[in-house]
Amino acid sequence: MQKMQFYNNNNYNNVSVVSILILLNVVVYCLFQANIFNFIGDSHYYYIKELFCMNGDALVKSQIWRFITYMFLHENIKHLIINIILIYCFGSIIEKIFGGIYFLIIYIFIGLFASILYIISMKLLDINIYYINIIGSGPLIYGMISVSGLLFPNKQVFIFFKIIV
Repeated sequence: MQKMQFYNNNNYNNVSVVSILILLNVVVYCLFQANIFNFIGDSHYYYIKELFCMNGDALVKSQIWRFITYMFLHENIKHLIINIILIYCFGSIIEKIFGGIYFLIIYIFIGLFASILYIISMKLLDINIYYINIIGSGPLIYGMISVSGLLFPNKQVFIFFKIIV
């Protein structure tokens, strides 16, 4: 059977992009949980967190970094752990097929697409997008599940002892 591999450019001492993304998620979570912003006051901590989440303000205030930074924020440890497990499960598959650089491009593209789709859908549904924040890797995980489904349409995946087809 022929091995399915499009392009693999893992010539960087076996450090996977998935591992780096997981580490980045953990570091960002720890920084926010450690109240590193406590020196400017507790009330400002939530304001700073708001500067990195995704909502309608990103477009209005031209804060384009929020199209990326929301991906690395997590509300609590459970949210972080579940996202890390799923990033590892599906991200590793995609990275093995496409290679680290292309996986990172796919990952960022999915995140940007999810941000744009969020804003468009909220506008179409006439929902006030200025007060509804999205944070976390959830949209990216759904995107990686979709990519995995396109690559392996007949494969069964076992997650948390349940079957996802």
